[in-house]
Amino acid sequence: CSADAYTHPTKISGEILRCYELKIAYASTNPIQLAIKAGEKIHLRGVNGCGKSTFLKTIKGLIKPIAGEINSNAKLVYLDQNVCLLNQNISAYEFLKSIYSNLSEQQIRTALGNLQIRREKSLAPISSLSGGERLKVALVALKFQTVELLLLDEPDNHLDIESRELLARAIRSFHGSVILVSHDELFVKECGIEESCLLN
Repeated sequence: CSADAYTHPTKISGEILRCYELKIAYASTNPIQLAIKAGEKIHLRGVNGCGKSTFLKTIKGLIKPIAGEINSNAKLVYLDQNVCLLNQNISAYEFLKSIYSNLSEQQIRTALGNLQIRREKSLAPISSLSGGERLKVALVALKFQTVELLLLDEPDNHLDIESRELLARAIRSFHGSVILVSHDELFVKECGIEESCLLN
């Protein structure tokens, strides 16, 4: 469970996301027009404060748009630098068991152990783990899901070199679609993302 964390097949083809004349909260950008196809990966660029994070949260449904439409039939996951998809108050083992009750204790411990989340760390509250360790728990969680669109909001912030490389390999090997927000052009290149979209 390292670079293969996201290699499970996706189930859809064709266009999976379309934003039409979308106006988002907390931003003064022009109406957004965007279409994403299955397997397409883009780097979302723009100056600080232009609304990149708000845009991803709007696609996810965490923030309501001011106007326009979002049409998507994809199973999507939003992952930010704080790894908010995790329940910070329980252990990595408890979190994975709560969302995948069909997995055995050994399967969970093996998946975590493969990413060096072992023994005490697997039983400690997720909030006590480092940013890189929380990312690894998230990768294990996503390994057992069918994910078709990843919304990644500066996930490379505050990561150690090992975790950053792990994340880049996972994104590069992911068969689905990706919208990545990152200010680090080298990281974007390591993810194998060549297409970009400017939010202005």
